[in-house]
Amino acid sequence: MTVVITRAKEDSPEFIKILEAKGIINYFFFPCLAFTAPDDGYAALDAATRRNHEFDWLVFLSRRAAESFFNRLLEIGGHFFHLAPHLKIAVIGSATKEFIEKEINFPVNFCPSEFNSEVFSREFLKDIASSENVLEPLNLLIPRTSIADDLLTQDLESLGTVKVTQVDAYKTIKPEASKELLADFQRLLDLALLNRSIISSDAEHGTSLSYASKPSQRAVKLTFTSSQCVRNFFEIIDGQINLANYHEILEFHSIGPKVTQTLKDETTGQLAVSRLRKTNNKFKLFQTKEASLEAFFT
Repeated sequence: MTVVITRAKEDSPEFIKILEAKGIINYFFFPCLAFTAPDDGYAALDAATRRNHEFDWLVFLSRRAAESFFNRLLEIGGHFFHLAPHLKIAVIGSATKEFIEKEINFPVNFCPSEFNSEVFSREFLKDIASSENVLEPLNLLIPRTSIADDLLTQDLESLGTVKVTQVDAYKTIKPEASKELLADFQRLLDLALLNRSIISSDAEHGTSLSYASKPSQRAVKLTFTSSQCVRNFFEIIDGQINLANYHEILEFHSIGPKVTQTLKDETTGQLAVSRLRKTNNKFKLFQTKEASLEAFFT
């Protein structure tokens, strides 16, 4: 099995740690996300940071959002102790939680049982917003990517117990894929397909197969943690690599229902009507049972 990580190596320390712990040595980086400053040059984030005392909760949906917030805090001349003492922190994701607790040395006051926005809003409203004895709505500051939708804000504000302020902490863009990267990725697919053909031929002739050599273990496992990552992947390979030629060895793995739906939409278009709609086995799609990187390998 080869795992394809659709983020840059420098943005995947937790992923690499999990892979190594699982004994997975074959992995390939195919970056589908790049990050830059928001269009306003951090103006909204800096302004919100300076008036952090007006908020009750600071919410980070990703490690990058947290990194951007604390980097800007230092950049504008502040220090961690300049944050209001009453300010609490909520996060989505174990990597974000670990960053806040171990690198920033701040406590995390709330983390949902599953790492997606739907569960976050439901549990936050039930466990936090409804239990705190306040006369006014809780004020939440959410630094986030500039391309995020407003569904989380709408959910959080639905009961009137929460007021959300969103600011752009960074901008997510599609990276340029080099000819070398595309060529390496195609060679990876070609080799996996060739190995599967050889293994299948041996099996037909009665050759004994070890567990590691079974066709299912020769899959190329593409992993996606965001809808934007999915969309960028298909835009990058469009006209470059025909995935339909590799449907026997490809597995698409996603975290959460939103990412899974985006993946279904994109693969239906990529393989055309005659593929996914004829048989679900043409293109293998998987959604992790839990919203965590570890769930990719369980």
